[in-house]
Amino acid sequence: MVERAVQGPLRTGSEESVDSVTDRTTRRYPERAAEVYVVAEPHHAVATTNVVALGLPPNRVLGSLAPAAYKALLPYFEDVALIPGQVLHRQGARPSHVYFPESGILTLSRHSRTGEQIGIGLVGSEGMVGSGTLSSSAASPTECTVQLRGTAKRISVETFDAAARADLSVRSLGHVTACYAELRHDDSLQSVVCQSLHTVLQRCARWMLMMDDRVTADQGARTAFQLTHSTLAEILGVRRAGVTVAAGLLQRAGLVQYRRGKIVVADRAGLEARSCVCYMTAVTSAATVTGEPLG
Repeated sequence: MVERAVQGPLRTGSEESVDSVTDRTTRRYPERAAEVYVVAEPHHAVATTNVVALGLPPNRVLGSLAPAAYKALLPYFEDVALIPGQVLHRQGARPSHVYFPESGILTLSRHSRTGEQIGIGLVGSEGMVGSGTLSSSAASPTECTVQLRGTAKRISVETFDAAARADLSVRSLGHVTACYAELRHDDSLQSVVCQSLHTVLQRCARWMLMMDDRVTADQGARTAFQLTHSTLAEILGVRRAGVTVAAGLLQRAGLVQYRRGKIVVADRAGLEARSCVCYMTAVTSAATVTGEPLG
C-alpha cells in the first residue's frame, strides 16, 4: 500500500531535491510542495517525491512508479482524447488497452441481464482502467464510459501485461497497479454497501462529491461540472424523479448550485454531512494508494 511520509528530501541511496515541484502542484497544494510520499509493502518502504517534481504525468498511478520504470514505458504510450459517451471497454469483453487518465472522468458501471445499470465507481487522474489484476486478458466485469471530457495515456494490454509481470519490485508497474487494483476492489464492495443501505439523497451527495474531487484535481480550483438528473439516475440505478427530489433538497439547502445540467458545489462541508460514510471511506482508501487526497 502507499502511505504519506513526513516532509523532507528524498533519499534512495543518493539525495534528490524536491525544490523543482511545478507551478501546477504548488498551486493545488502550496503547503505541500516539499512533501514526499512512501510506496510501501509490509516492512519495506521507499520514499518518492511528488509526481510532478520528477517530470511525471498528471496521472497518479503512473506518478507512483519509479522514474526508471516510467521512462521504460514511455515509448509504448499513446496520448488520446476522452470524449463524453465514449465506451473504453464493455462488460464481458476483453479490454484492448489500459488507460491512465490525465484529466476528465470515467464511469465504471455494471449491467444486469435484463439491462439495468448501476454505477460502481468513478476514475479520474488518480487511477487507471482496463486492468484489474496483473493479467488484462480476462473479460472485464464492468463497462467503462467517459463521463467528462479529458485526456489519457493508453497502452496495449499485451505490452502492459508483459511489463507488469516482468518486475514486481516496489514501485514497479506490477507493484503499483496491484495496489490500485486492491483499491478498486474495495471501492466496488463499498458501492454495494452504499446501494443497499443508504438513501437516494445520501448517494446523490456522495456522487457529487466524487465528481467534484476529480474536477477540482484537474482544474486546481472548484468549478462547475456536467451531471444531469438523467445521468445521475442511471448511475445510481434509481428513477429520475427520485434524483430530482434529492438534488432539489440539496440545492435549497445551499449545498449545491444546479442549473441546466451543471453543478457547482457551494458548501463542501455541508454536502459531506449529507453524504453517507462511504464517501470518506473511499477518500481514505484512495489516499493510502495515491499518497494524497483527491480534490
